[in-house]
Amino acid sequence: VRVLTGLKSANATWSRTSGTLLPGYLPETKYLGLSTAQNSYGAPGWPFAFGWQDHNIPWRAIDKGWLTVDSTFNQPIVFTQNDLFNVRASYEPFDGFRIDLSASRAYAQTQEQLYYYGYNDKQDTSHYYKGYFVDNPYTGGNFSISVITLPSAFEKVNKKNGWESAAFNKMKEYRKIISARRFDEKFHKNPYQSEGDYFDGYGPTSQDVLVPAFLAAYTGADPHKVTFEPFFWKMMPNWRITFDGLSKVDWIKKFLKNITLSHSYKSTYSIGGFGTNVAYFPDVSNPGYDLQGYLRDQQIKISV
Repeated sequence: VRVLTGLKSANATWSRTSGTLLPGYLPETKYLGLSTAQNSYGAPGWPFAFGWQDHNIPWRAIDKGWLTVDSTFNQPIVFTQNDLFNVRASYEPFDGFRIDLSASRAYAQTQEQLYYYGYNDKQDTSHYYKGYFVDNPYTGGNFSISVITLPSAFEKVNKKNGWESAAFNKMKEYRKIISARRFDEKFHKNPYQSEGDYFDGYGPTSQDVLVPAFLAAYTGADPHKVTFEPFFWKMMPNWRITFDGLSKVDWIKKFLKNITLSHSYKSTYSIGGFGTNVAYFPDVSNPGYDLQGYLRDQQIKISV
């Protein structure tokens, strides 16, 4: 019965913290973050004052005349967002034996958008707006998620096997599979090979190939099914196991007041930093190749 009713607690929490920095905003705030001036009364509005993150505020502020017309001003508008999701559970099948499970996912993003006054190229419809230049947003941030990497955690790398890592060798082999999958997903046509076993635009050192191959090799995932989504949601549990039941054994109590055995496991997959690739072209007919002949990714991942 205790095995079936041993779940002591379980909970999940999600939090989001967002913010907006709007340099060049002219109205002075008075009460509750709102302006009382005649020409900007109520700015920036009740929803924004109470925390609503409006990504259209650059254009709304221009419409209302809230932004500076100093043509030398060039500080970007900044939007920040931090998401954190945690799941925890505690299970105690019998006295003294406790298993604590946890899983987490964290995503942090900063979006910057440059603007300035005095832009007169009305033909540039993607940037011109009522005398202002409003740039495309640049997005950067970081990401982490709990995973299980036990398939590669206990491998032996020594002189007998030539100092080779089995997981690393798998990753190198998986690159060929990922290259083919990537090409097929992008172009939906019969691929042709340009670098031996690799397909055009997706070579052996392309980040679009390396990252999924690494994830599959070190977590034990199928390279034919491993996700291409960089900020995936498939959290895996980490754990801590604690046993202090030995402290209740009579002959042990004679020598030790307390004895606790514990084992814990924690593994995290992290993207230490990413940013918008300004040279990325989403058009399939003109995807854009970098200097290595690889297709440019929408984001540049600094470290994984």
